[in-house]
Amino acid sequence: MPLFSGASTLVKCYCKREAIVVTSWKEGNVGRRFFGCAAYPNIGYCKKFRWIDEPLCDRAREIIPGLLKRMNEQKAEIKKAQDIAKKFEEMLNVLECLNGRLEY
Repeated sequence: MPLFSGASTLVKCYCKREAIVVTSWKEGNVGRRFFGCAAYPNIGYCKKFRWIDEPLCDRAREIIPGLLKRMNEQKAEIKKAQDIAKKFEEMLNVLECLNGRLEY
């Protein structure tokens, strides 16, 4: 059961700032949320830290990193395809311009 149950709960840092909710992406705690100092990573942050979510089960800790890796690979493939599509669009514009010149 989560320690945090909604936006109405205000958590203050040791430095009196409002703590922010951060999601961990480190191995072993992937996807787990925690409260942290809003000033992090700047010099002088107060090092406030408190987990919101309970630890993940062993199976989730095993599966999630692989899913994230695949998702990131797919995002990279989509970006490549978008870049190629943009280049083709630019080439098409050049060809249409040249074709327009030849018609006159």
